[in-house]
Amino acid sequence: MVANLVILFYYMPDIRVKPKEVKAVSTSISRDWWIIVDAVNDQCTDVSALTKQVNWRTVVVVDKYQPVFGCKSPMCLQLTWDYVRTEMSHFSTTGLLDGPSKLSGFLYAIQNGATILFDADCDTRLDNITDSFHLLNDQQSGLWYNGTNSFNPFRHWGLDDVFSLESKQSNNLSTSSHQDIHDFIVTDFISLPIRQGVIVSEKTCFQRSKSNTGLKHLFSQKAPIVSGFPSFAHLSTGPAIFYKEAFMFLFIPPSVSNESGQLFRSLWMHALRNICKLPIAYYPEPLLQQSGSQFQCAILNDNNGGASATNDPVSECMPMQTCSTADVACYFIIAQQILHCMMPFFASFTNINKLVAYTEAWVRDMVFLRCHKTRVYNVPSGIFNKIHYLIPHQVKKFTNLAQMETENVFRSVNSLCEMKQDQKPKLIRAMSSPQVTDIALIVVMNYRQVFQSLGFTEFVHRLYFKYIIYCVPSFSGFKSYTEKKNMTHITYIDGVDDGWEFFYRCTEIVMKLRMPVQGYLQIGDDVLLSPWNLASLPRDVMWVNNQRGKVHLLKIQKSFAWEHWNKENGQRAIVNVFHEMKAVANSSSVKKPRIADFSRAFLKNVAENLGADYVLYGNTDIFYVPDRLSREFIVAAELFFRHRCMTEIALPVIHVGLTKPNQIVYIPGVVLWGSNRSVSWRYFRNDPSAFIHPFKWLSLSKQKEGRLFLCNKYLHLLETKITHYLF
Repeated sequence: MVANLVILFYYMPDIRVKPKEVKAVSTSISRDWWIIVDAVNDQCTDVSALTKQVNWRTVVVVDKYQPVFGCKSPMCLQLTWDYVRTEMSHFSTTGLLDGPSKLSGFLYAIQNGATILFDADCDTRLDNITDSFHLLNDQQSGLWYNGTNSFNPFRHWGLDDVFSLESKQSNNLSTSSHQDIHDFIVTDFISLPIRQGVIVSEKTCFQRSKSNTGLKHLFSQKAPIVSGFPSFAHLSTGPAIFYKEAFMFLFIPPSVSNESGQLFRSLWMHALRNICKLPIAYYPEPLLQQSGSQFQCAILNDNNGGASATNDPVSECMPMQTCSTADVACYFIIAQQILHCMMPFFASFTNINKLVAYTEAWVRDMVFLRCHKTRVYNVPSGIFNKIHYLIPHQVKKFTNLAQMETENVFRSVNSLCEMKQDQKPKLIRAMSSPQVTDIALIVVMNYRQVFQSLGFTEFVHRLYFKYIIYCVPSFSGFKSYTEKKNMTHITYIDGVDDGWEFFYRCTEIVMKLRMPVQGYLQIGDDVLLSPWNLASLPRDVMWVNNQRGKVHLLKIQKSFAWEHWNKENGQRAIVNVFHEMKAVANSSSVKKPRIADFSRAFLKNVAENLGADYVLYGNTDIFYVPDRLSREFIVAAELFFRHRCMTEIALPVIHVGLTKPNQIVYIPGVVLWGSNRSVSWRYFRNDPSAFIHPFKWLSLSKQKEGRLFLCNKYLHLLETKITHYLF
């Protein structure tokens, strides 16, 4: 049978049908993006939420024409069974169907030139599909998970007792933690051909009947979480985007339940991922709720503690057989083996032989439409950094602090200052509802020895900031330290492996997480912050401190006050950065126009702020970058790091390169040098200063005067300012 199959693939003629319904469409829009909706198995009378999407065509699969609100030609059409039988009979799949199927909708769009398909339910209500799945971004950045256990996107976003509907069939209900469950890599992705929306609804998930998990919303971070081989993940948590190279995996066997069909798709996809390494990207998507409606998971009554209803975990239905990327017949054989393994999960009347025939026909049609060729994806690509990612769980945990967690956070400060018991309730409330929710605080710990200051740092900042990420020099070392101290709620990245000289990369890495904030504030662990004095600073421009020196880019300095100028990562590095930007800006054949535009704008701003070929240098232990400049900052940080340009010249230059002359903002604060550093507390100013640098927690707290300052003045201000603080 397989040999005949291959012959049919080879000799099948390339005939393309041009259905009447879409002739007008093809000339009216520029993109071949299609939405496919099934109105046969689901009640579907209104697709207006889908047809309002700009530049998308919609196909509603129906038995016969029916009233469907919002479906108007030419951007929307109803694909009837009569039309499929008469005009699409050349497809092998059509010859096997007993009635209308979503498969026909997929085939219809593909034969008419679709490059992206959106597989959706009728009640899918997203504000903007293009933005939700980042379809216009040149390059995707996000989290890459490649663990050996199953990946549950609901759990990733803090919903610990929520699972995809197919989980009860694949025996994947355990909430037991794996050592690497929260360990990811932050990286760039060349291509993400399957993009799965994650939505909380009765159609996508269930929760245990005794669960106290809140389902108000998913954590709204918008960077994709990408699951790679060998982790198993379900393609069923919501609507999904498929690019042309992934059209093969749109197949869902007809005549089976939706859950079983989606599970087959997940298993087939996973079985073939060790061939093509096809990544699956997950995006949390909030449903637009209609008035009076409420979306929630279905309830699972699992009296046996979450075990599968069957004894045979279907997640084992993945053949160990290997195929080459060109062996399409092997794809079909693997699908056939999965279907036979899944027989106990199908209804008793299911004709397994016909399901196998459907799969064979679909593969044949994909070859006919030239959608059978896969490519090998090498992920991750480029520079990547490890991250222990617990932000959704961290936010949830600090909404309802348990006694043990409270003691862990209070331990260091309590041992130093002997806080009164009546102080704790107020401080716990502050940690549960921090007022700074629109800024991500990035704390850089340059050396292993300062890990001991984590307790102080966590206490003083957790009172004000909802989102905190630590940037550390040793991922494994910091992980061991936090586990030893029972502070496992913390999110951290390995952003300073190359040394403090390049710690501007910490902000670059965090930006790639696309957190729900207006900006990113980075400080060193030895910066004593007065967050209440940051309230008046504008959120939409970059801030730095004003300790700056100015020098000409090409000037030879034999003896220079700034010690780094004559080093490899000083003048030579910044000269190379400017040389590359000028070359790109002046090139007429640059491959990446965005980089050329960036370089021209950057050089123009530098010239207007400083004069042509002048640069700045200076202290950079505190700075802020607005989210609106995140794409530009990432490009700049990658460029400066590529030339190994150290932070004390890179950041001041990036500041003037990304900022118009009338938008220069400095953070009021105190920077100390020499012997003044040993008595930092003497220079503390409550207003308007927003920081002191340096303030060495570990050494200064051992001095009587330093300890008195911390306990009697600074911590008192932290507590009292919370009440009056409006950020």
